[in-house]
Amino acid sequence: MGIVGWIIVGLLVGAIVTSLRPHRRVTRPPITILIAVAGAVVGGFVGDSLEVGHVESSFDVESFAAAATGAIVMLAAYRLGGGRV
Repeated sequence: MGIVGWIIVGLLVGAIVTSLRPHRRVTRPPITILIAVAGAVVGGFVGDSLEVGHVESSFDVESFAAAATGAIVMLAAYRLGGGRV
C-alpha cells in the first residue's frame, strides 16, 4: 500500500478513535491522530517485513490490516501507559 497509504489509514483510525470518545478528550485530538499515524507506519513496516502486504504495491487488504492494527496497538499502548486517548 505504501507509506502514504499507511499515513492515511492512521489518520482515519485516529479520527475514528477521537470521534468515539468525545466526552473524554483529555489528550488533544491531534496528539491522538499523530500516535495513530505513527502506529500505522510502524505496523505497515512490520507487516512488510513479515511479508504481509508490500510497500511498493497498490492497495491490498493485508497491508491495510497491518497498518490499522499498528495504529490500534499504538493507541492502546499509549492508553495503558497512562496517556488519555
